[in-house]
Amino acid sequence: MVRLQTENDFFIDGNDSGFFENWKKSVMSRSAILKPEEKNELLRFGDSLGKSDREGQMLLCGAMEEKLLDFRTNAVEDKTRFSRLAVMLPVFGGMALVILFM
Repeated sequence: MVRLQTENDFFIDGNDSGFFENWKKSVMSRSAILKPEEKNELLRFGDSLGKSDREGQMLLCGAMEEKLLDFRTNAVEDKTRFSRLAVMLPVFGGMALVILFM
């Protein structure tokens, strides 16, 4: 298991836990902004780091890069779709109020 140096406060909070425990803690602390499949992929990626040779690590990072690009593409599509809804909802709500008061 990969161990982080305890004097490096950027990665570790003064405890002597391993890399994956800190990775998991970091991913879980951001679980409110991550979709479940994104969180699972990040956890699987963190668990796989350090378990193969350099070529295997490079392949793993390349595969994760592709998945992250897919997640980003999906997020941009969701943002576009929901931003249109956010613009149209007040318009339709206003029209409904006008019809209601007439």
